[in-house]
Amino acid sequence: MNYIINEDETEINIKDMLTYCFLHWRKALALVLIVGIGLGGVMGAKEAIRTSNLAYAYQEYLDDPAALLAKQANTNYALKNGIELPEDEILTDEEQLILEQVATLDSINNLNDIISQSRRDLMSMTDYYNDSILMRVDPQSVPTAEADIMITVPEGAPANSASVIAASYVDYLKNGNYLDEYAQEIGVDPKYLKEAVTVSDITFGNSEGATSVSTSSGSGLDTNVSTDVNFSIATDINSDRVALIIIKVVGVSAQDALDLLERVVQEVDVYRDATSESMFPNETTTVNYFFNMLHDDKIQNLQTQTSEELVDLQENLEMYIKSLKNLQKQHGDIIVNTMHEMPNVPVEAAKSAVKFGALGVVASFLFYALILIIKYILSSIALTKSQLVNRFTLFDLGSHTDGEKALYKHSGKFDKWLRRVGRLNDGDVDAAEAAAANLAVYGSDVKSILVLGTGDAVKSLKDKIKDIKIYNAPNLITDPQARKLLPEVDSVILEVRYGETKFEDIKEQIKLIMLANKPITGYIAD
Repeated sequence: MNYIINEDETEINIKDMLTYCFLHWRKALALVLIVGIGLGGVMGAKEAIRTSNLAYAYQEYLDDPAALLAKQANTNYALKNGIELPEDEILTDEEQLILEQVATLDSINNLNDIISQSRRDLMSMTDYYNDSILMRVDPQSVPTAEADIMITVPEGAPANSASVIAASYVDYLKNGNYLDEYAQEIGVDPKYLKEAVTVSDITFGNSEGATSVSTSSGSGLDTNVSTDVNFSIATDINSDRVALIIIKVVGVSAQDALDLLERVVQEVDVYRDATSESMFPNETTTVNYFFNMLHDDKIQNLQTQTSEELVDLQENLEMYIKSLKNLQKQHGDIIVNTMHEMPNVPVEAAKSAVKFGALGVVASFLFYALILIIKYILSSIALTKSQLVNRFTLFDLGSHTDGEKALYKHSGKFDKWLRRVGRLNDGDVDAAEAAAANLAVYGSDVKSILVLGTGDAVKSLKDKIKDIKIYNAPNLITDPQARKLLPEVDSVILEVRYGETKFEDIKEQIKLIMLANKPITGYIAD
């Protein structure tokens, strides 16, 4: 009978390999506890010393920042020029770290301030870009409404009174809050309405004779709009008593521009009454009122500039945020998070002990598991039943039928479960009792058996089996007496010691048994 299945390649059973590794859980637990506690204790102690020194350096900074900065400057100067300083005058590593942390925190705070301001600027610019009238018009065809209003003061008014009155009108129309109510009515920010209104004035110097001013507009788009209007100042009106206010308004639509211009012109009448009482009596006359669709380079340039500024603001904000993240990443080990807290030595030491203790536990566990896996894969010794049956068609007398109950009855609960999974045996289970129970079933026609091995289970097999004559020898390879007994027996039982018996020894004994043409009843794990 051929009992050798595979001499060259064997299949790796993942389940069996993991079971083998878990069977060493006691050693693994002891190892990880020793390494974890040891590494955690050492690193915790080192961190306690380091944090203690940092706390001392931090207290130095709090007591006298200028002195610590001066100590840093002296140390740098001495190092640069090769000057030796007394040890107590040299900046320590902890003092240097504290100063670096202070500088880093200042940089972080400054960047946070810049980022906050940049966000506000970006939000403001975005609102302007989305809501402003000037941003919403088409610069190639801007709805533009204009009104030219002549202001006159009576004879006898002070010199240049017209120009003073006109300047007052312009200032009020530019800076007054007269459009707030209208802005609320149409749901627009008043500043965007004022931005759409342009006011300028023309004043006339003293001259004899007639002074003529002519203003011309293009074709009007509204029935109320005059076109090609000219006006003149007659010779009986002193030019010093006359000024001209030019009001231009743009809108998203033609109607928006005309409505806004009407509001501004109405305000001119209101302001006229106020200045007539507080400054000089004056009269206003609308001499030109028209509407055009115009190309506006200024609005086009403003839109382009605003769009570019938006892009710049967004890019700058992203750059500041990236700089802040890099700074925080580079200095993530800062202990002094604010300049109001003293480093806590026990807390920092405990954190370090837990961190490195856990790291030691994981690393030692993985290292030990790797060693076991390599041993399982490369070992030339039988470690598990799965490895054995992958190579040889041998019957396990200790893990079948009636023998299985005896095999596990002395095991602990956890080990019993693992051994049921892995079909393993060791000195804590009664392998001889299991073998005897199986021989009663599978070896009833056998009268004599040669048991090869020297383990306790082999030695006690004689006491367990009464009806079969048992011969015992160490092995067939080195024991001449065993080879003499081999032809005289009906069958052979091999002893396998997991973790000790070599596959090569099993193979050589099987070959000798096959040459003698003797059957192998099975093997017993001891």
